[in-house]
Amino acid sequence: MKKGFITAFIILGFFSCFLVKTAFCGNVTLTNKGNYWEVVMDYTGDSTYYEMGKKYGQALLEKIPDFHVGIDSYLAKILPQFYADICIKRFPSVEIPKEYLEELNGICDAFGVIDTNKLGDGKLSRDEFLLNNYISDVSSMTECSGIAVWGNRSKDGTTIVGRNLDLHTSNRSGTAKNNAVITVKNGKKSYCTIGYLGFMPVLTAFKPNGLYVAVFDSGLTRPKALPDDPGNPVIVAADYKKVVPSWVYSVRYSIENFSTIEEVARYMTSHDYHWNHNILVADSERAVVIENNISGPAGWQGKQLVRDEKTELNYGVEPWKIDNSIGVVNSFVAKGNYDNHTNALRNVRRRHNQIKLLAQKGDKVTFDDVVAIQSWYKGKKPDSIFLGDLFNYDWRIYTAQSIVFCPKTLKLKAFFDNLEQPDGLPVKPNYDEIEVSF
Repeated sequence: MKKGFITAFIILGFFSCFLVKTAFCGNVTLTNKGNYWEVVMDYTGDSTYYEMGKKYGQALLEKIPDFHVGIDSYLAKILPQFYADICIKRFPSVEIPKEYLEELNGICDAFGVIDTNKLGDGKLSRDEFLLNNYISDVSSMTECSGIAVWGNRSKDGTTIVGRNLDLHTSNRSGTAKNNAVITVKNGKKSYCTIGYLGFMPVLTAFKPNGLYVAVFDSGLTRPKALPDDPGNPVIVAADYKKVVPSWVYSVRYSIENFSTIEEVARYMTSHDYHWNHNILVADSERAVVIENNISGPAGWQGKQLVRDEKTELNYGVEPWKIDNSIGVVNSFVAKGNYDNHTNALRNVRRRHNQIKLLAQKGDKVTFDDVVAIQSWYKGKKPDSIFLGDLFNYDWRIYTAQSIVFCPKTLKLKAFFDNLEQPDGLPVKPNYDEIEVSF
């Protein structure tokens, strides 16, 4: 695929300009914006989830004929066959709403998937496509960070939220070309999600009223990364003998069906899940972090709670003394939840840098200030997350997307890694300003 998917042509022999290619397929459009794909799924006309899934799959193949083969190649690169088989066997333990499964089936039918599961064979099976969409529930995710300011802490008096999505570097070639901003127009269920083509759960999303959600893994399975990291990490495997809802599809359900922070928090803390996680939830007036501590060491009873700026923290966690603001990394910090924070220096260092950087911005933080924080690194170029860089890159983890959003105005800016620098990230990352119309 040519970078940018832009075709130059001559008009009347005098002028040259650029035409952005758009694929129309019923109620689905895909437009190449250079660093990301703009996708619009319009349910006008009472389209079902299956029909929209099929139209989405057809539009993907029209625009990227080998897209489904790319999923097979991507999975083959990040998963050995034996582990993929283990993950596929975990599917029955994960519940997702019926309409989402119908949507996935529609995409599969458009792709013409096969029955044989063999990664790297140049063909895509139904199980392999589902594995790509269930990966957050049947395996682990990775590292992320986020902050929010509001009220008197914000120059405009309204909320500004930033989040970085950090993925495994081994995934990079498979994700960089599939960055997507997907707007779903479906009446009261309308929302916009920032993620990847063909990936149907929610990682980062917001509604027309500004309600915003972003997901963060908070696993208890991290080994030593640097010599000064504490040893003996707590390893807690998910219990796949029980059937529980998908946590990332539950977040999608929340952003589709609810309109307030309170509703999302009530729903997300009322279910069991396979994986420990955090969710940053914001509106135009404030932000909170849902800490869903599902599991811990033997005998541990975790809590599912909502952490706000006044929540008491576990012993040893650096206090967040900046009012009208909150931060989140890949750990629990609220008192009563398992402390997987103070023994993980990548989390300790990133939280410390969030506090330091936010304090330096003073009492009236601007949108650009949050962009500066999310794109911060300590040295001459983005370096390891384990050194505390928020905008980071090493052979293990890198910042794949960096997103800043204002719920009141729906102002949205995002950095999308596009492999501009194959051996690292840009020293001065470009944040695209994205207009979303519902």
